[in-house]
Amino acid sequence: AMPIQDEVLPEAARLLDAADARIAPPEARKALASLRARGTLEAMGMKMSVEELYLGEERASIAIRMPKMGAMTMGIEPRFAWTTDPAMGILTVAGAEAAPMRRLMGFGRRAPWRELYARAKTIGAETISGKECWKIEVLGAEGAVEHLFLERESGLPLCVELALPDFREGSLAMRFYFEDWKPVAGILYPHRKRQVIGTYDLATRFESVEVGPTLEAAAVAPPGEVLD
Repeated sequence: AMPIQDEVLPEAARLLDAADARIAPPEARKALASLRARGTLEAMGMKMSVEELYLGEERASIAIRMPKMGAMTMGIEPRFAWTTDPAMGILTVAGAEAAPMRRLMGFGRRAPWRELYARAKTIGAETISGKECWKIEVLGAEGAVEHLFLERESGLPLCVELALPDFREGSLAMRFYFEDWKPVAGILYPHRKRQVIGTYDLATRFESVEVGPTLEAAAVAPPGEVLD
């Protein structure tokens, strides 16, 4: 990453406020009390179905269903965040440890940046996937430092760099990419998402995105084995 020396870096808050306004005008944002997205993830020669559900600010779940292998899930509810994996088992975290997961789910429901981060600072520029981006250092209320990359041309988020709790212990650094933004009910939604962990690049293509569906809390709740 080469810092740009010949121009003053734009203020992060201004860039992020502009991105939020472009993604969801205030009147459209009111409809974001719930969201459902369905898509397909292709990896390891398998096609898997993906369903993302968001209900209010404190409940969300993502389920990736694999042929013959069950489902991987991750999500948040008011008390804790969870991840389940048929091969790795069950992981639950709460408090500060759950904060990065809550922010990731906040991205999924298009939460405004000021709701997710305590402060932000533009620290340079970087080219990602051939696109020039502003690199913004963002700080979670619990103290975790993460990075957002905003595409200079569109002003939209291209990528977030964060660390999520790992099954083995500690946390695992990863990037989530947001691509192919299209409007749904007046709100821009990325119809392609990629999760990159080391050499793994998992891409999901969303076939349907619904803003404001009727969702029951039970539909977004953790799987039964998490609560046992």
